[in-house]
Amino acid sequence: MKQVFRERGWGLPSGASWHRDLLMAAEDHGVIPAIMNTKLREYLAFRHFFTHAYVLDVNPQRMEFLVDQLPDLFKELKDVFKESCEDAM
Repeated sequence: MKQVFRERGWGLPSGASWHRDLLMAAEDHGVIPAIMNTKLREYLAFRHFFTHAYVLDVNPQRMEFLVDQLPDLFKELKDVFKESCEDAM
């Protein structure tokens, strides 16, 4: 998403919540739909938890759900970016 923002000349968020702010800005600019923002925020929350928590606190069922959903989410995100890039041309 950072590359999309740079290519279009949009400012990138900064600060402690820049990841979350980037997702919101991507939705606001029409780069991703709201549902994609919601899905990606789940992974962002997991990433935040995983990098700041002890490994012993990981919920295996939650991790399994996110891992299982990842291939479909990746394809969906790839399609959204492809469409967004085509619209920009």
